[in-house]
Amino acid sequence: MVQPADRQAALGRSSRGRAGRRVPVVAAAHPRAVVPSLRRRPAGGIVVRVLLVGDYPPPYGGIAVHLQHLTRTLPQEGIACRVLNIGPNRRVPNPEYEAVRGPAEFLRRLIQYGRAGYLLHLFTNGENRKSWMLALLVGLAGRIMRTPTVVTITSGGAPGYLGSAGSWIRFIARWAIVLPAAVVCRTEAIADAMRRWRPGDLSVIPAFSPTRLRPAERPPQDVVAFASAHGPLLVSVAILRSEYDLPTLLQAFRDLRKQHPAAGLVIVGGGQDEARVRELIELWQLGDAVLLTGWVTHETCLAIIRESDVFVRTTLYDGDASSVREALALGVPVVASRTAFRPTGPILFTPGDPDGLHAALVETLAVGGARRRASLAAPPASDEPLVALYRSLSPVSARVPAGRRGGARLSRKAS
Repeated sequence: MVQPADRQAALGRSSRGRAGRRVPVVAAAHPRAVVPSLRRRPAGGIVVRVLLVGDYPPPYGGIAVHLQHLTRTLPQEGIACRVLNIGPNRRVPNPEYEAVRGPAEFLRRLIQYGRAGYLLHLFTNGENRKSWMLALLVGLAGRIMRTPTVVTITSGGAPGYLGSAGSWIRFIARWAIVLPAAVVCRTEAIADAMRRWRPGDLSVIPAFSPTRLRPAERPPQDVVAFASAHGPLLVSVAILRSEYDLPTLLQAFRDLRKQHPAAGLVIVGGGQDEARVRELIELWQLGDAVLLTGWVTHETCLAIIRESDVFVRTTLYDGDASSVREALALGVPVVASRTAFRPTGPILFTPGDPDGLHAALVETLAVGGARRRASLAAPPASDEPLVALYRSLSPVSARVPAGRRGGARLSRKAS
């Protein structure tokens, strides 16, 4: 375990983490246009074109980070893509995505891209009515335009939502699952909830890919200063709302400071419950021991995770959380709530149990070095299954000569 006095020098290292821990060294990612020139010609001289539909940064939530990652990696596989941003920042102009301002415009864009020969791929959480309405619209647009569609359900809360939903929502969800050419789920538990309507061909594909591990060279200066004054350092990445269960995290952290008075907690993220989180920090007198960073870029988030002694995930339910896999891949011990799915590596505790979380943190810190080495064996995932799916579904109208630059641009004249 690294103590505060040792932390400042360790934070300046780029090829080794604190306490000499080796971590992957990957060049920092640079922003890239959504329709870059292809780096190489795909086999057969074709270009596959995909419209990615979902949230796009900022803020840097799970779906948004995944879509941004795909815009940087798919062109390297001969797959040109555009983004239709339906996230909270969709009204902010940005050359990296197309904006959409309402249901009518959303459907019109889907039809335009379908006519241009794009495969339509929606990423959605599946845990509310709006999510399933969007999935239904994508499936209908694909059938109308005779272009393949893919729907990815990301949230571990989707099975519970469907289990308690009324008959009308289940009717919408059923057709939203039946209509697309392919349905992707983040975990088997999510897929099991969909198999009543689509028993045969559901795909389970995690969002994490090793190519996403592009941490910034250093954390932000406020995090560096905070880390140099605290040890051990805990990090959690969360949207500040109820299902991320920050009260359990803060209560367990308060108790941990009885054994580790210099411990610090960095919470990366933002959300609607920030005021409540700050109230709890003040109530439990944790003001000097907790740092709320707000939203940061994915590269910065990885740099913060890399410098932690323990990564903590306290969600009440979850899909296949990429932040957990990222922490494991960076060699950081993980303590996580026991949800429907977790990869190999974390120490688990019962969701909503601060005493169980406290015990897991004490155990992890006691065996931190051994746990860190063991965590490196966590099974990886990659973009290959999704790339293969796109190629298998690519419509004939999307197959254009690879030498035609700009073939990914939307055109009303496209066949």
